[in-house]
Amino acid sequence: FSHLVSRLHFGESSCFFPQSGIARVFDEVEKGSVDWGVVPVENSLEGSVNLTLDSLMTTMLHIRAEIFLRITHCLLSLHKRLEDIEKIYSHPQALAQCQVWLRANLPDAALIEMESTAAAAQKAAREKKGAAICSPAAAALYGLNVFAEGIEDKSSNTTRFLVIGGGEGKP
Repeated sequence: FSHLVSRLHFGESSCFFPQSGIARVFDEVEKGSVDWGVVPVENSLEGSVNLTLDSLMTTMLHIRAEIFLRITHCLLSLHKRLEDIEKIYSHPQALAQCQVWLRANLPDAALIEMESTAAAAQKAAREKKGAAICSPAAAALYGLNVFAEGIEDKSSNTTRFLVIGGGEGKP
């Protein structure tokens, strides 16, 4: 979802450099490898993203902008049958935001936490019995089938993202 927010904020023609997690985003901006970073800070269902808040307390970077995004989760997999799924990968926030659907539809599947929904999609694309909870855009990006859309527990699910960078003002 951070990539989607980045595209919305900076435009499709910008260059993006995906990182393996929130800490890496802060690291790369602090080192000057990239000018800006986009990180989630708060979700309407699951609350604060503590790693982002902790990083904000210790960094010299500034909040340059904030973006609110309505979050829609999908279940993605290489398989075409729900019965074939034994493991579901996703970020802890996404797993928590889809608990009701998961209990009703895949109660025996193992839930495995990943550092991001993108990493979960990559893992599901390599796993015979795996699936991922991700954004709808991840399906095409990683060659996965969409089993179900809108599996989040509440349709009002929204995440606030921050653009971080050096200097003052908005990028």
